[in-house]
This record gives sequence, C-alpha cells and structure tokens, in this order.
Amino acid sequence: KQWYQRRVRVRRVCKSTLAAESWAMIEAVESCELIQAQMSEISVAEKKDIIVMTDCKSLHDAVHTSKNVDDKGLRIPIACLRQRVNDNEITVRWISTKRQLADCLTKAGAPCDPLRDVLISGQFDEELVDTVFGK
Repeated sequence: KQWYQRRVRVRRVCKSTLAAESWAMIEAVESCELIQAQMSEISVAEKKDIIVMTDCKSLHDAVHTSKNVDDKGLRIPIACLRQRVNDNEITVRWISTKRQLADCLTKAGAPCDPLRDVLISGQFDEELVDTVFGK
C-alpha cells in the first residue's frame, strides 16, 4: 500500500471540528484519486487502495453508520464519504491522536522519525508506528 500524507487547510469557514475534518478528508481523497489518475497515465503500475486515517473519532463513526449527522450542512459530504466506503473505493480507519504521524509538523516535541520513515519508504507500517508510539 502506498502512503500519502497531507495536512489540509480547508478553504471554507467550518462551524465544528467534524466539519473541518470532513472537508479535509474529502479533499485528501480527491487528491489521492488525482495522483492515481496521473500515475496510471505515465506507468502501468497497479492502482493502490486509498486508506484514509483520521484521529477524529466522530468522523470515523459518522462514515461507518447510516445515521445522519446533526449538522445539515454535513449530511451530503458525509454521505459522499459513506458511499465511497460502501463501494470499496476508500477505507477509512481511526488512529489514536497519539499515533498521528503528522503531529511532528504542528506540535513541539512530537517524534518525527515515524513520519520520516514512512516518507522515505513510501509505505505505512502500523507495527513500526506501534513500536515508536506504543499501542
């Protein structure tokens, strides 16, 4: 599985963390799809699965349930993500905040070695992350 990390600055005003995380996930998935399309044009490499990891438990739960979210403005974006999960176009996994690789980009003192290793190898190894951060 290939790995792609992106911190996204959402270009809209969001009323909640769930809204910001939802729009960021949609933008990240669309970026992955664009990269896949570009890679298929320049090589015959097989299409990789898109696995999205979020530390926003409420987003993970919203995508994996059929219950509507309370925020009416989020119902369509969440439904789009839910549909992609149901169609096996993407996989959405929850990762604890303390195991979030990109924290070293925004938080002082967070370990950078796991992110560096993933960027060098191009592969996300959950066992390596567990070794560094603990389960």
